[in-house]
Amino acid sequence: DAKSRHYGSTSEIKINISRTNVKLISQGLVTKLMSHDITRVIIYGHKNADLDAIGSAYGLYVLSKEYNKEAYIQNLTYDETTTRKVNNTFTSELKNNIFISARKATKLNDDNTIVILTDVADENRIENKNAFKNIKKNNIFVIDHHRILRNPTFLSSNNLYIDSSASSASEIVTEIIALTNNKNKINKTAAQFLLDGIYLDTSMFQKHTSSKTFYACSLLEEWGADAQKSTISLKMSEEIYDKVAQLKSNMQEIK
Repeated sequence: DAKSRHYGSTSEIKINISRTNVKLISQGLVTKLMSHDITRVIIYGHKNADLDAIGSAYGLYVLSKEYNKEAYIQNLTYDETTTRKVNNTFTSELKNNIFISARKATKLNDDNTIVILTDVADENRIENKNAFKNIKKNNIFVIDHHRILRNPTFLSSNNLYIDSSASSASEIVTEIIALTNNKNKINKTAAQFLLDGIYLDTSMFQKHTSSKTFYACSLLEEWGADAQKSTISLKMSEEIYDKVAQLKSNMQEIK
């Protein structure tokens, strides 16, 4: 008989070969955020960002702000679902204060700035070609769940965390927050963005899930996220639904 598995339990989440690595990256990042030498944090998701890229980025943004750092997300291009989510969540003024252009981000770079790439490990897939200009190598972090052909060389190896067994970058960021006892620093909006990211990348738990995924979701709901809101955020607009229906009606099998 197969051993019973308790999804979401604390014992189940510990069965993970990368547990030590995620603890190291978590401690390294929070140590930097606690340092008086660090004054600013700039976070990057990939171009045409989806809910996982923005969800994990916003979680890191709120965490950085709670450590009294000047923080920004350098992403101005999003997919349709994320565009709708961002516009419905933030006023124009607040959005302009959070999401900045590549040019502004480059001007802010200095020795006291941390740069974090989330949901992406390839520097060619972010919007800013000068993201690392004037940034110390040990002040660059990468958090990702996609498999890569080779490790990036633009950062110290201790600051690289890629877990291809994770469902999403949002799951990893949630784990980082939990491991460093920073749940009190995450507000309901950040928790919701993180849960939205997990819902997107798992197609609402239809693929690539593990006990860690369910555990992360249970934590996020404890922190104020609402599963029903995540489901709603993934629904297509009427315009997109009509386009998909039209594409399907014109599909032909080619042998």
